[in-house]
Amino acid sequence: MVNKTRIIYISAFTVIAAIVLSLVWSIALINQPSNTMPSRTNVKVGDAVVIADIADTVLSRTKGLSNVAILPDASGMLFVFKDKDIRSFWMKDMLISLDVLWIADGVVVGMQENIPYKSDDESVVRFKSEAPADMVLEVNAGWIAKNGIKIGDLIVVDSN
Repeated sequence: MVNKTRIIYISAFTVIAAIVLSLVWSIALINQPSNTMPSRTNVKVGDAVVIADIADTVLSRTKGLSNVAILPDASGMLFVFKDKDIRSFWMKDMLISLDVLWIADGVVVGMQENIPYKSDDESVVRFKSEAPADMVLEVNAGWIAKNGIKIGDLIVVDSN
């Protein structure tokens, strides 16, 4: 009887250990960068250049620019994805309004300007791309108009 109990405990421990290791491995894989890009890079949009922080993990994309009170001119965040898809974003915990560029294969495929950081009814503002995108660039509200950016403009991301 003692051997049966011992076998049950050892089996249960083995199963629990396997589950924990699987979870840790999954979390590590999810947070791997989608490529070897640096954490900050220059992004040329048409003739304008933005110094962008790169968000290429689930964690960094979820955090985004939340709780950023001041975004310097010509700065932003570049969200990098492994595939092209319709992208959904929200303005959770945002303190500033934004312009957003939807990018696919190095070309601007959509834009949204002056997205408010909060709605009139205090609910979280949500928005999505109309076309599949593999990158999204968030910049200060007004940046798109100030720099004459338009759909079809080419995007060049520094690879250094």
